[in-house]
Amino acid sequence: IGAFGALQQNDTTGQNSFYAKIERVKQYMRFRDIPPEIQHSILFFHQCRWETSQTLDERETLSLLPQPLQLDISFAVMEKVIHRVPILESLPIIIQKRIAHALRPQVYAPRDNPIIYSVGDIGWDL
Repeated sequence: IGAFGALQQNDTTGQNSFYAKIERVKQYMRFRDIPPEIQHSILFFHQCRWETSQTLDERETLSLLPQPLQLDISFAVMEKVIHRVPILESLPIIIQKRIAHALRPQVYAPRDNPIIYSVGDIGWDL
């Protein structure tokens, strides 16, 4: 019961940290007089990141672990993405893990309408 209470308290602490960060971001945007549409995009970005990872900085959390465990976790999270790309799927598992670890999530607002890559484009980022 005590461990469950501590776990629940840590969950609340993370959420409180998130809201504190959002308040600091809002304060900065007011101070710098950021246009409302950009403010919305910034808050959308932070909300999406929070909803997908429930942590303020996923990389920081992973950095506390040994490298092999970091690779295993990154691969477990990104395995479906890796296996959707035929050329990556055929690579040795250690290379797949290193690629998975190098991937960074990107969040775009609906109005951004990004085109990442089309067939035949040269890919500079993965």
